[in-house]
Amino acid sequence: METLRRLTGPLASVALALSLAVALPGCVWDEGIHKRCVWTLHPDNPSTFYYDTTDCPAADPINNTWGTPHWYVGVNALGKTQTGNCGPKSQGYKLNAAGSPVQLGWFGGAAGGYTVDMRTSGDSCTDNGEISYAMFDFNNHKIVGLTSHNEIALIRQAGIHHVYLEMYFKAPDGTQRDLTVALPPNSADPRYNNPKSGVLFAGDTGGGNIQVILSGKDLFGLPSLCPGGSCGGFVTYDVNWEQVFDTARQKGYLGSIDKASVTTAALAIGTQTFDLGSRAEIYHRNWRAGGQ
Repeated sequence: METLRRLTGPLASVALALSLAVALPGCVWDEGIHKRCVWTLHPDNPSTFYYDTTDCPAADPINNTWGTPHWYVGVNALGKTQTGNCGPKSQGYKLNAAGSPVQLGWFGGAAGGYTVDMRTSGDSCTDNGEISYAMFDFNNHKIVGLTSHNEIALIRQAGIHHVYLEMYFKAPDGTQRDLTVALPPNSADPRYNNPKSGVLFAGDTGGGNIQVILSGKDLFGLPSLCPGGSCGGFVTYDVNWEQVFDTARQKGYLGSIDKASVTTAALAIGTQTFDLGSRAEIYHRNWRAGGQ
């Protein structure tokens, strides 16, 4: 396990198509990441189901998946031809299993807050395709006034890789919408269709999931991640998600969706790799959401 000391010296969706079957709490949960309480979405797929109840020992993720507030993570693994998931949807690989290309680590503790280590390597199960790996908060957010704060360090990277922040919600017409902000620097990705200025990708990624990937640098002036912590460690990202929504709509991607009608958005941080030899590892800390 790497230590924090080192910091001192798509045609398939980047997001995860998560269909939430329950209503989540309206309040903001676990600002600052003080709860090492996390699991994936599908205990009915035990071979890839993962959970960690360190700070919620009374939780029962297998039999009462949504009964306890928690962070939830998902992994989509797709072949290069994008013909389908290599493993169960949102659980393409088991986190932290021997030989798994997705790893989740924790530094610090509940009292002072955790730093989360997310590692992804391009070792997809068929034809060296895509692995998307995201960590979502356990909240229902209103888009109006919604902001988020993240502090992220890019520890290592190779090949085609991306680090992103995301807002995911179900539109009134029933479609799933992913508004993704790609953090610079952005890898040259052959799947990006670059339809408009500042838009890296826009399209239906399957199953009624419509995604727009926006350039964090070009449209929102977000700073670049520093490979290997070369700029001194963590970079702060404060995102106004109402502005992100407005930008996507102004560019013609959200139709007549009224942002005031969306009250069940989720926020995520994630990585993606594509092709053999690609990898990305980030640390993130001090997450919080505002304006709710």
